[in-house]
Amino acid sequence: YCDYTGKFYCRSCHLNETFLIPARILHNWDFRNYKISHRAKYFLEEMWKEPIFDVAVINISLYEKIKPLAEMKVF
Repeated sequence: YCDYTGKFYCRSCHLNETFLIPARILHNWDFRNYKISHRAKYFLEEMWKEPIFDVAVINISLYEKIKPLAEMKVF
């Protein structure tokens, strides 16, 4: 089972690799690694360095709950 896509994969497509899941970080401030498929890991590694999510749009309450995040906020 891939925690990123929510789908089941065969053993050649899912190698029990783990990675952070952006939605879990943005919604729950959850930085745990989850088991994901090989394809999902490749995708997440490729996009990881790109600032494509706007925290203020997705979960603005994180700025109130996470002080270091609020200190880094760019207006």
